[in-house]
Amino acid sequence: MIAIPFSQIGNIHQYATIAANSSGRVFYLKIPESTVGFLQKAATNWFNNTYYSWAVDGAIVESKIERMLASITEPQNFEPPYLVKNNIEFIAFNNDTESHVFEVLCDGICYQKRRI
Repeated sequence: MIAIPFSQIGNIHQYATIAANSSGRVFYLKIPESTVGFLQKAATNWFNNTYYSWAVDGAIVESKIERMLASITEPQNFEPPYLVKNNIEFIAFNNDTESHVFEVLCDGICYQKRRI
């Protein structure tokens, strides 16, 4: 079985400036069709009057994350990891009066699907 780190399929640390009273995608990682992914670590920053929505394969994992998941430099480990067949996405909602730079880090590994 061939192991492929997320860092070889896309940027694992993404960020976006979200204007006041706006929302937008901060993180998106597409898992290649021939593989299955395992999300092992994640981290976000956070600001007052803001939140994230987190989805894996289009299904909401958490709809309103009003906290830092973990520091970008020390991401939260998931045991067991999240199974990812298609994609990971984080959307930030900025209800504050000023713009903020939102950051998300997601790390893991993909394995090539087995052929029978």
